[in-house]
Order: sequence, then C-alpha cells, then structure tokens
Amino acid sequence: MVVKEAAILFESGSDKDCDAVITVVAPLTTRIERVENRDNISKQEVLNRIKNQWTDEMRLEKSDYSIENNDLTKAFQQVDEILKKIVNH
Repeated sequence: MVVKEAAILFESGSDKDCDAVITVVAPLTTRIERVENRDNISKQEVLNRIKNQWTDEMRLEKSDYSIENNDLTKAFQQVDEILKKIVNH
C-alpha cells in the first residue's frame, strides 16, 4: 500500500493515479491555525492558499473515504476503520 499526501490531489489530476482517495477535513478555523503554526505564516497567506484549493464539499464528493480531523484519537480510529475496509476489499 502506498499513501500519497497532496493538498491539491484533485486540482493536479493526480487522483487518477489512485485506487482510493481519502479526504481529511477539519473546521476552517482549525486548519488556519494549524497552517499558521506549521509554516509560520499569516492568516491571510493561509486563506490565499485555501481559496486556490477545492472546497471540502468538492473533494468529499470525489473521495472514497473521509476522516474528520478534529480529535487525534478519533482520527486514528477512522484511519483504522478505513484501512480495514481497503484491505478487505
């Protein structure tokens, strides 16, 4: 199994190379805060990046699975459930 992380998977057309797509979503405020802290950039810079990406709704519509990344423990549980489904497919 190979996992490919890509913020612009659909925009780049790379989804066509994947057997399954998992989209990870989080509230906008959480996403902004995480990117600000990770990349040491301003809120406006984060928003500029986000506006060039597909919306969560657009990505979820084309995804096979989704993970809500609000709570790390719950996110790991969702990953385990998805992996079991993929392996048993």
